[in-house]
Amino acid sequence: MKFLSSLALACGLILGGTSAASAAPTTASVSTQDIVQTAVSTPGFGTLTTLLTQANLVSTLQGPGPFTVFAPTDAAFSALDPNLVAFLTDPTNVDSLRNVLLYHVAPGQFASPQVLASPFLSMANGQRANVTFFGGVPRIDGCVIAVTDIICSNGIIHVLDAVMSPNLSRIADTAASTSRFDTLLAALGAANLAAVLDGPGPFTVLAPTDQAFAALPPGFVASLLLPQNQGLLQDILKYHVISGRAYANDALAAGNVATLNGNEVFFGVVNGVPRVNGARIFKRDIDCLNGVVHAIDRVLLPPLP
Repeated sequence: MKFLSSLALACGLILGGTSAASAAPTTASVSTQDIVQTAVSTPGFGTLTTLLTQANLVSTLQGPGPFTVFAPTDAAFSALDPNLVAFLTDPTNVDSLRNVLLYHVAPGQFASPQVLASPFLSMANGQRANVTFFGGVPRIDGCVIAVTDIICSNGIIHVLDAVMSPNLSRIADTAASTSRFDTLLAALGAANLAAVLDGPGPFTVLAPTDQAFAALPPGFVASLLLPQNQGLLQDILKYHVISGRAYANDALAAGNVATLNGNEVFFGVVNGVPRVNGARIFKRDIDCLNGVVHAIDRVLLPPLP
């Protein structure tokens, strides 16, 4: 078939040793097959189709869609850390495998001009993948988009030279890995809210740093951690949590956003700096398995009852 020959030639540029980053993306052809059938019938995607089967995603990607799939080649999977491969292919970690694979799927059909027109795409696992285009090389999540616009009956495939990496850690683990939010994590534990933020969510956490807590009046944090003040501590912490993934651009567009304590916080831009209730958002859109984190430089205090 002309399509398969075209795609096999394009994939040969990747698998045969030609650097995808040194050339413009190759545009393939049109298939009457669905996304999975196209991948199965094309050399170079055996690992992807095997993993889709293991993750029970074949029927999903054979549905009506449409879907946009960023498909890593066999060579891309071969370049992964063997320990990560062993983890993902362990049947007990099938949820993590599904998360990784769904991070390569965008609901909807996005041809290459649409992909490159946006700074990010919202992926089927709930997280965002950033899109860049420098030196004539398009990338998503840092991976080169080496072949574009393989049109299938239920969507479109773009071929990647590497495997994208979603954050498989939940909010608390992500925060703990930075060593900048120890006070926040301790407060969540004292308020019996750690288990909530370890749940499926998704949640958006406005995360004050240790320095932000240290800037509060002397003795204030220690007082909040006392058992008799647990209700007040819970109220303050819930004022830092929003239900759902509230990415910065969406929150800034909305302005007022409701928090879990029942009150709203206000997002705005002051002198080019994004803020929430006046606190500076100095690190935004930290994607996690069960939500998103914005690091802020001040503790937010909810309105008095």
